[in-house]
Amino acid sequence: SSGINAEYGGIDIWQVKAGTIFDNILITDDEDFARNVAKETFEESAKGEKEKKEAKDEIERKKREEERKAREAEEAANEADDEEEDELEDDDESAFAEDAEVEEAAAADPEEEAEVKSVKEEVKDEL
Repeated sequence: SSGINAEYGGIDIWQVKAGTIFDNILITDDEDFARNVAKETFEESAKGEKEKKEAKDEIERKKREEERKAREAEEAANEADDEEEDELEDDDESAFAEDAEVEEAAAADPEEEAEVKSVKEEVKDEL
């Protein structure tokens, strides 16, 4: 015996990753005994813990995938809205251009000019 008569001991554990749990702490100088205890405790509990971690990781992966798909769908919808707005603007521009062409053609022919005027008045009255 080394002459140390200790009834209690303390362990200062420094952890790098928060949330680490320590249990089944064994203090011995018998390596064979330590290996046997590890097989009976740690190796058995590690299997279940690994399965739980894999299940949790899978849930998190699915959540990230759903979030990614939702983002992509939202971006696609925004792009479709932008394209629709661009098309509406293009349609408005082409409608004005067509009106201008009709008016130019009507200006060359007095009868057609009168007809265009009449149609415009009818449309205006309907509005």
